[in-house]
Amino acid sequence: MSITNPQNLHSDILKIKSLDHIKSRLEEERRYLESNYNTINSLKNGFTIYRNYFRQNFEIVEDQQNDLLDVCLHELRLTVEQQKEFSINKNSDIKQNKSNLRLIYNVEDYIEKNLEMINKASMFDKILGLAGLTGRRTSEIGCTALIKKVDDYTALFTGQLKTKNRKDVVPYNIPLLCKYSLVNKTLKEIRLSFSRYINEPVKFHSCCSSKLSKNVKKYYIDLFEKSPRAKDLRAIYATICFRKFNEKRENKHIDRDVYYSKILGHSEDDITTCGSYVDFYIL
Repeated sequence: MSITNPQNLHSDILKIKSLDHIKSRLEEERRYLESNYNTINSLKNGFTIYRNYFRQNFEIVEDQQNDLLDVCLHELRLTVEQQKEFSINKNSDIKQNKSNLRLIYNVEDYIEKNLEMINKASMFDKILGLAGLTGRRTSEIGCTALIKKVDDYTALFTGQLKTKNRKDVVPYNIPLLCKYSLVNKTLKEIRLSFSRYINEPVKFHSCCSSKLSKNVKKYYIDLFEKSPRAKDLRAIYATICFRKFNEKRENKHIDRDVYYSKILGHSEDDITTCGSYVDFYIL
């Protein structure tokens, strides 16, 4: 049973007339989440589920409703002290990962597995395969991604999630690990079968994350070290793409982190977030 229940909280808030009582209800939910999540990372993820749901489901019809959304978003987030703890933990995790990189056993086998996945009947498998070949998050593949051809192995990507209200989010070029025609065909199939999830990442996460996690463990085992996770596909993509990019003499002057930031869609001056994806190496 899920700890989070943003639907119930949203319903309760819409029934309450007093702002003070709304704040009390939000504080009650915060205490419930803090007591039920065991780590600061899971608490942050819980808050994110609520915040995303509220952003999508508050109907902004008047200034008061807009103010109410702001009140909810303000309460349902880490405190300053909790954010400090999260940052310390995240930096520690990144350092740990960078000290224990995982081997991709065979790049060709890995790419072939993703090509096999996009040819399966299951939309969940197609999403995983396309995530592996494009480096986009599974939620982007399932809900928001627009991928337009630049050339056979390059595309213009629109539909980035987890942008944290950035103002510099624009379409950007991404390398592809297969021909664009295969990417385009598979994405059309996913959109047709999973039309209910278009621009609905919260619903997609709630309905699909468990199945995706199960399938990635089932089909990607023995392709790289340790138990597979959906997030690994994005990190492996970046590792493979950088190796191909760095093989060219004219690209030797560009650092890995700058390249990762560019193809993963991080903020223009951000070369730290990419540390979360430095998990793998190739012999």
